[in-house]
Amino acid sequence: MSCNNVNTTGSTTPGSAEIDFYLAVAKGDFTGYSNVSKFGYNPTVGSGNYESIWEGSNAYPWLSAADQLEVLSSDANDTSAGT
Repeated sequence: MSCNNVNTTGSTTPGSAEIDFYLAVAKGDFTGYSNVSKFGYNPTVGSGNYESIWEGSNAYPWLSAADQLEVLSSDANDTSAGT
């Protein structure tokens, strides 16, 4: 099964041209993808407040403004054509 042009909010109806990408990943239908569940508890965060759950022990450093990013891959299948 290929993941090119997958609609992430698509139909899960059998035989449908669209599938639910996240469900397919969880089922192991796509090689090279995996499902990661992160959860945790921080008793120092007060009730009604939220905190990012990630490897850091602080708020996730989201970009504060639009910026140009560079994405690198060593996989020969990662091309501008999307294969």
